[in-house]
Amino acid sequence: MTNPQPPRVYRHLALPVPVFDYLKNYQRSYMARHGEHLTIAQVVTAIVHDHQRNEEREAQERNKQPVLLRPE
Repeated sequence: MTNPQPPRVYRHLALPVPVFDYLKNYQRSYMARHGEHLTIAQVVTAIVHDHQRNEEREAQERNKQPVLLRPE
């Protein structure tokens, strides 16, 4: 049984050259490390997921309260 893919949105984007270069460098680096080619869409998805995980981790860190010991 295959995992169903979420719906996709198709848009044409104009990216600044430094942003496109970053995406291509990420793509090449991934290929060198894992031996698997990612499309630009997969690269953007991976970067966004990494960003989301980092935001969630930072939010958890901000919400941690120090444990206060109460005298008995």
